[in-house]
Amino acid sequence: MKGRVGVLLLLYIISTLEGVAHTFSCKLEYSARPGRRTVDVGRKAGLSARPPLAAFIVDASSVLTNVGDFYKSSRYLSAFLISGLGASAADYVTQKRELWQKEEGKFVSKRNLALLLYGGIYQGMAQEYIYNTIFPTLFGDASTIRTVASKVLVDMLIVSPMISLPAAYLFKALVFRDSLSKSFKRYWKDIFQQKLIFKFWAVWVPVQTLNFSIVPPHLRVTVIAVVAFFWLMILSSVSSSDAEP
Repeated sequence: MKGRVGVLLLLYIISTLEGVAHTFSCKLEYSARPGRRTVDVGRKAGLSARPPLAAFIVDASSVLTNVGDFYKSSRYLSAFLISGLGASAADYVTQKRELWQKEEGKFVSKRNLALLLYGGIYQGMAQEYIYNTIFPTLFGDASTIRTVASKVLVDMLIVSPMISLPAAYLFKALVFRDSLSKSFKRYWKDIFQQKLIFKFWAVWVPVQTLNFSIVPPHLRVTVIAVVAFFWLMILSSVSSSDAEP
């Protein structure tokens, strides 16, 4: 089963990179030196109109530059895409693993939709705004120990238990048309009985410490999305255990 998870994760990463690169790419251009004409890499290398990912090795630095520009110029779109697709993929792997272990039941598409919306709207777009607009306004952009520690503490003690985790249960309630009271009762039950908040801290305290200290702002949500692929496997399993669709 671990082998299947690894393959699915690899395919997800490759498809994400290829999709982002293709946004810029069939006619990927670069300038060799100032004053020289622009060279169409795709035409020069004889590539097809829709080249595979391997074709971009021709000029890897240009691809990385353009991907970085995409994240900078389309902050919320890129955040929604990578976080939403990652969340959906994480739940897909989790459900398949549960079905394989139980040898019964069926894939719950509504559960997957709830994680996709949570990943795209909250983990992607909302966290892009929180971490790259609100936090810099409150704490500044410095990478000092005091600034990083302040961001991590506020994130772990206020944002996460009051917004981040409840949001996942809220999206699930909306998709399954459950009452909000039932949803939040389930949340508090998982917090205390399943020790959900301690599992959250164990994963995200070190990740966010690195994120706020060394990761460029336009790549922070991407780092969160990569780690969230594994975290959402835990959250998907915990939030759905003993729960009826």
